[in-house]
Amino acid sequence: MRLLNICVFLLLFAYKFVYGFKILGLFAHKGKSHFDTFEPLMKALAAKGHDVTVISHFPQKERFPNYTDVYINSGDKFVNVINLAHVSSSPRLQQYVIPLILAYAGVESCTQGLSNQNFTNFISDGSRFDVVITELFNTECFLSVLRRFEAPMIGISSCTIMAWDDFTVGVPSNPSYIPNSFMPFSDKMTFLERLENTFMHILTVSTFEFFIDIPGRIVASGYFTDTLPNLKAIAANISLLLVNNHFSITLPRPLPPNYIDVGGIHLGNLKKPPLVRFYYYHILFLF
Repeated sequence: MRLLNICVFLLLFAYKFVYGFKILGLFAHKGKSHFDTFEPLMKALAAKGHDVTVISHFPQKERFPNYTDVYINSGDKFVNVINLAHVSSSPRLQQYVIPLILAYAGVESCTQGLSNQNFTNFISDGSRFDVVITELFNTECFLSVLRRFEAPMIGISSCTIMAWDDFTVGVPSNPSYIPNSFMPFSDKMTFLERLENTFMHILTVSTFEFFIDIPGRIVASGYFTDTLPNLKAIAANISLLLVNNHFSITLPRPLPPNYIDVGGIHLGNLKKPPLVRFYYYHILFLF
């Protein structure tokens, strides 16, 4: 009896260290810089013993333990196509065009991803997951698929979240004192800047509604026979939002408790700088 009790205790003790979750990562955007932010997190989860499946345009070149790729690219990829120096110094008018460009790229990602045979096979095999991690950027068409797993969802962003995601996940975005993420304003705006910021706020809402949400539902409805739910309502049920940002480099603003800054999450283990030693005779030599 004593031996049985010891065995049960050891099994319960070992369970704490060997139990892993089944985790799904879905990253539909074709930008390599975005995936470079998410990849270290997914590989770290796999290294901890979790069973990780990643749907993306960038599979591993070498096999990684506990890490399974679902490759959904059937077209081009965005690698070294944007010069950030040009973006930061672009004319003001171009700031109004960027949301439309992102919306177009999002619909393209929906069309290519949902029609990909690897993605179709993955959905049809009936896999179940304990948690789902997905990027919040310029697509929501995949949320109807994620709902089928009936698992908690975690949103993640490779940069400051897009202005339209403010509305989706409940981040306050009053344009009178919170600059739109597409505008180069501070939190101390003039009246004309607030007026322009409000206009951009309205444009952002309209862009999301008419060029991201509605087209995304139309594309998704062509691949799924069941009635599609409200994608915004699914996104609003995201349990946690991880943002590759840090409050020290952005403006102060109110945030919900499920919004977590994880700036530098992709950097990995940093090396300690070499220790500089100062000796007594060096100090004397200086004088």
